[in-house]
Amino acid sequence: MNADGVTPKLELTPAQRSAIYQEVHGDRSKVAPGRFVATIGAEVPPMIELYTLPDDILADNPATKLYKFTRVDDEIVLVDPIHMRVVDVIGPKP
Repeated sequence: MNADGVTPKLELTPAQRSAIYQEVHGDRSKVAPGRFVATIGAEVPPMIELYTLPDDILADNPATKLYKFTRVDDEIVLVDPIHMRVVDVIGPKP
């Protein structure tokens, strides 16, 4: 979080975004149980379960170690688990 209370945006390349989507998308068990607005900066409700990214994603993208994820519909939602804010939304299309 920076001085004005905003979590900095996670900067991922298109290749990193694609790798995360491909790795995580197939696991249908990690879907948010309820609906919430999955836009960058949105607050994540406390009842949403967050998951750790797979080890190979963390190894290839060290910046992602700070974040957890969930799925909303067909999108992977990266979340700052300390501030419970959406930091990135990765969909099937780059």
